[in-house]
Amino acid sequence: MEGKELTLNLDFFDVAIGTDCWDIKDNAGEMDRLMKVAAHYGVDRVLYRVSICGVEAYHSAVMYTADRKAFAQYEGRVSMDTGVGNIPSYVPRMAGVMEATDPMRDCVEACHRYGMKCWAWITVYDSLYYAPPEEFFQQHPEYTWV
Repeated sequence: MEGKELTLNLDFFDVAIGTDCWDIKDNAGEMDRLMKVAAHYGVDRVLYRVSICGVEAYHSAVMYTADRKAFAQYEGRVSMDTGVGNIPSYVPRMAGVMEATDPMRDCVEACHRYGMKCWAWITVYDSLYYAPPEEFFQQHPEYTWV
């Protein structure tokens, strides 16, 4: 390997919930466009955030997947995602993405298509908000960082 590597942190949840920045009907196409731009600008590696405050942004048989149940309390509420430049956001959009596709799979496939590596990014102790009541950190919030 020569020179420096460039890494992109992809917090897909924040992208997908933006009401004006992700086309749910074309998830794979949107991911392809994002990874094509990243590769064009020299990105070598994408860190895909799999954890979303207690649910996961990929399909899993053992973890809680981001679904309608996880976001039920946010139905009908558009908010401003202040952590991402005040983008108008609708949290339940993530459940729609998860029903339509597996965004992590789409990311891995697009990364490989453009010659990039894709690694899972896990936020440790980030399980308080959307997890179901029976999840460990819902039972023991003293162990979370939020």
